Amino acid sequence: ELFRGVAAAADSERAPVYVFARAVPAWVYATTDWRSPDRARLGRYIALAGNVGSPAHENFARDGAVLAGSGDTLRVRTAGDRDELVGLAPGVRYRVAGPTSRDGLSPGWAREEARRIRAAARPAAWVVASHYFEGTPRDELRPLVDAFAAAGLVIADERRGGRDAIAVRVEAPAAGAPVARRP
Repeated sequence: ELFRGVAAAADSERAPVYVFARAVPAWVYATTDWRSPDRARLGRYIALAGNVGSPAHENFARDGAVLAGSGDTLRVRTAGDRDELVGLAPGVRYRVAGPTSRDGLSPGWAREEARRIRAAARPAAWVVASHYFEGTPRDELRPLVDAFAAAGLVIADERRGGRDAIAVRVEAPAAGAPVARRP
């Protein structure tokens, strides 16, 4: 329920939305009109993130580094003609019992995802995330936020829904334009 508020903020404009892999189920649930669901959109999300073997599945375990362009086809075009970028999984499979599949994020993951978001920002994009382990040594969102600056993105707005649900509006200033930072 806390995710609905952050989803509503990102869903309120036609800017592209990047959906963090662990947030895909919550995003799809919160942004679907269940009285008349867009079946093509739902089918695309299932194809991209509905199987643990998919690189966009929230619990996908990746053995190596993320290659440039790996997530470029992970897009959903809504009936309203907006791009939704489905996030590549950070690469760590969590288990109820036993160790995780690796100790940290896949090398290159944050840089590649920031590049994808920057390419989609016209001039802005929303990033929605949940279940990213904020405030723990396993925080998966912080490296992505840190990669925004290297990709030429600035955070323009932030909306929270509890401790572990967030929508961040990022902007890609035009070349030579002054960079306005959030207070």
